[in-house]
Parts: sequence; structure tokens; C-alpha cells
Amino acid sequence: MRTFSRINAFGSPQVFLLKKQLLEPDGETWFKALLPIRPNGTTGFVLGRDLRLSTTPYRLVVDRRSFRLRLYRGCSLARTYPVGIGTGTTPTPVGEFYLTSLTKLPDPGTVYGPYAYGLSGFSDVLKTWKFGGIIGLHGTNDPSSIGRRSSHGCIRLFNRDIRALVKILPLGTPIEIH
Repeated sequence: MRTFSRINAFGSPQVFLLKKQLLEPDGETWFKALLPIRPNGTTGFVLGRDLRLSTTPYRLVVDRRSFRLRLYRGCSLARTYPVGIGTGTTPTPVGEFYLTSLTKLPDPGTVYGPYAYGLSGFSDVLKTWKFGGIIGLHGTNDPSSIGRRSSHGCIRLFNRDIRALVKILPLGTPIEIH
């Protein structure tokens, strides 16, 4: 049993990626949801009346071999972006995740760039990192880090690309990393 507040640790509304709807004989609706906790891939059940449902036409796919992030709108590929990913000792985890938070950073000249999305996934090796090793999708002040293994597990984008994504991607957007 786990309780989630309506606001997460980053100050964003708590969101879940809903996987399946279940209707109980008593008329209650439950949803199987991907949860933003360790271990990655943990699911649980959330009572439908406790949720506000929304959808997005977008989804993201990260291909670690090609250092590419693909943005899909529905079934159509909308755009491809080059990315930097985790190193051999701090790899970007593989799996199904979703965007859980968005932070506009006060200084876009940092390693995180102007914006950082928090993901529902966690590093498999960094456990004492701030917020427990949450993986992010963010910009960077080091454009040379794009297209190679350069991060502590996060997915880095050129600043212009993260700015473009922030304009369209809501929290809850699914992101598959393989």
C-alpha cells in the first residue's frame, strides 16, 4: 500500500501512466498504473474517482544505440532529436516511463539547460543522488555531450530542442527507452 500526494517532490501535479481500466462488480473503476517509484516498472492500482483523466497524442522513444529521441504524434513520427545518454558506469535505464515533472531552471547555462523534465524512472546505480536518482530529460550547457555517452543516466538534448518539446509535451507523456 502506498499513498501519493497530489503534488510530487518537484512541485508538479502527481501524474500516473494508466495501463488498464478495471470495473469492479460494485461499480468502482480502478486503473492499473505505472508508478514513479523504485524499482522501475512497478505498477499499482489507483481508484478512478481519485483521478482526473487526460490524454496526450504524444509519445517519446529513445534509441540508446543511435543516440536519438523520436517524437510521435499518434502513430506518425513527428520529429527526431539527437541526444546524449548515460555512460557505461551510469547508464540510462531501459524501460517504459513517463514525464512526471517539469522545471524551468533559473540559469539556463547549467548542465541541465533551460528546462528539465523528471521521469518516472530511476538510475539503476545512483541511489543516493538528489531525489533518489530520478532520470531526467533536459537541455545542456555542453552541446558536445549530445550524440554520445556523457550523462549520469539522464537524456540530454540541445537547448533549442528541449525548448521546443516543453511547448507541446504535457506531464504524463510516455517515454520508452531501449
